Amino acid sequence: DGDDDDKKYTLEHTEKIIPTHWYDGTPINDSSNSDTKTPPPPLYTKWKWPKNSCPYYRTSYKKRSKQFTSLDGTSYLPLYHSLDQTLSLADTQSSSSKKIKEHHPFHHMIPSFFHTIYTLRTKTTRKFTIVLRTFGSELKDVCEAISDFARGEHPLYPDFYDESLIMDDIEDEDSIIFCGRWVEKKESMDKGKE
Repeated sequence: DGDDDDKKYTLEHTEKIIPTHWYDGTPINDSSNSDTKTPPPPLYTKWKWPKNSCPYYRTSYKKRSKQFTSLDGTSYLPLYHSLDQTLSLADTQSSSSKKIKEHHPFHHMIPSFFHTIYTLRTKTTRKFTIVLRTFGSELKDVCEAISDFARGEHPLYPDFYDESLIMDDIEDEDSIIFCGRWVEKKESMDKGKE
């Protein structure tokens, strides 16, 4: 069945691989597929890797993954633009009295995130904690977006206000926001108990 073969392809085995083909066998750098009229292979969305494949970001090209649609994934650029437009707040701004800057962090967050917070705060009495796990340096932007949302500055939720979600002092050492590795936070918390 090949399950044993799949088990040997773990992260440490894939980091040196140089990707050459998509999971369906289409060459990654296929110059005959460079025009935008030829659709790229469908995105693979299943949890288990296809046989003899691994995710692009688990190969030697991991450092290229932030520029994926500018490099090997250029054929996916139209799909990226379509998804970006679908999630954009541009359409909502024309009907809202709240106007937000073009590069505001709201534009980089899935609208359902704010809808979930709004629903939890206004339609239930359930207590909740928000844990933000990021892959880079965007935590400050995410905190700005949540804080502005909590002040009623989101065009879809202009009447929402929740002081407990405003995080203006994320640089403050007493802030409830911690940017770093959990081990560092745990060590600093443990030292405070001594």
